[in-house]
Amino acid sequence: MRRVLTAAFVMSGVLLMAGCGGASDAESGEKVSASDVKPWPLTVDEGELKCHGDEEAVTFTVGGTEYALNGAAKSKYKDIAPIWKGSSKIEGTKVPVTKLLERGRKLCG
Repeated sequence: MRRVLTAAFVMSGVLLMAGCGGASDAESGEKVSASDVKPWPLTVDEGELKCHGDEEAVTFTVGGTEYALNGAAKSKYKDIAPIWKGSSKIEGTKVPVTKLLERGRKLCG
C-alpha cells in the first residue's frame, strides 16, 4: 500500500510539472534595424522585435510604443499603420511586413 501511495504521489508531481512546462507568458526580443531586414517595411529605422508567449504575438517597439505585426498581437497592441511604409512601386499599398514578421516568429522558439 505504501508503494502505491508513493508511486501515486510521484506521478502526480510529474504530471503537475509537465502541465506547467506547456504554457508560457515569456517573451523574447531582439533589436532590429533597416540594415537587418530587406525590404524594410517601416518609416522608422530601428526598434525592438518581440514574440510574446505561446500565442506567438509578434510586435515591434519604437519610442515606447509597441505595435502589432500579426493577428495574434492585434488585440493587445497598437496598429502598425502609423509607422508602416507606403510602397513606392504600387500606389496605395504598403511595403510587406513578411520578412520582419518571419524574423519575429523565429523568436517564438
